[in-house]
Amino acid sequence: MTEYFVAAEEARRITTSRRGTRVPRTRHYVMTPPEYFAVEYAINPWMDLATPVDRGVAAMQWKSLYETYLSLGHTVDLVSPEPGLPDMVYAANGGVVAGDTAVPARFKYAYRRVTSTRGRAICC
Repeated sequence: MTEYFVAAEEARRITTSRRGTRVPRTRHYVMTPPEYFAVEYAINPWMDLATPVDRGVAAMQWKSLYETYLSLGHTVDLVSPEPGLPDMVYAANGGVVAGDTAVPARFKYAYRRVTSTRGRAICC
């Protein structure tokens, strides 16, 4: 068993050295302020209807992330939040953009599909 870990560590060192030095690059993000963020339904284990969202904390965390991106030189496009779409704050889940191609998400749950439709209207 020990030989496996030693071999894995050696392989990791070789792989890392082949990559060279990481160079920071600017990125482009899309964010939606958490103005209407709430847990109004549960579709995964992290969503608990019995635990209300602290909108003040959510707003501070969002602002901190937004300001961090800007301070690092990244571009951040803002999408206005809409009442009744509490998941818009998860803009990254709305799809993927690669070059000039946008691929909007197709959500399983009806709650999320409306958010995806809104994302399509913005990007496509």
